[in-house]
Amino acid sequence: MGFVTLVGAGGHILSLFHQKQPYLKLSEDELKKFLPDESRREWWQAHNAWCALDHMTAGKDLELAYCVSTKLVAEMVDANCCGVYIPGKRIFVPSGTSLYEDLRLLSRSRDLAAPKI
Repeated sequence: MGFVTLVGAGGHILSLFHQKQPYLKLSEDELKKFLPDESRREWWQAHNAWCALDHMTAGKDLELAYCVSTKLVAEMVDANCCGVYIPGKRIFVPSGTSLYEDLRLLSRSRDLAAPKI
């Protein structure tokens, strides 16, 4: 069972779903297909909880949704975070010294003004 939290940020509305169990339970073969890079698989196998952040007010503007979401996620990353998975891009970025800055760079790629709803 997970929990949902709604977050308001500068006119944007996001939902945060969090759960105390692995994101996906994959066999070794499925995991190799999902994450070909061995170091990323090791990080993935180490996780025991996850959260998903969905931008609810960007409409079809995926670039805006990613910018706002990565700005918030960057501030949530701490020593307990094993990495960030971006399903729409099929990218898993393991935690490390550059994760915070990488996420902040993504969030700066355009104006974050909320759409008028």
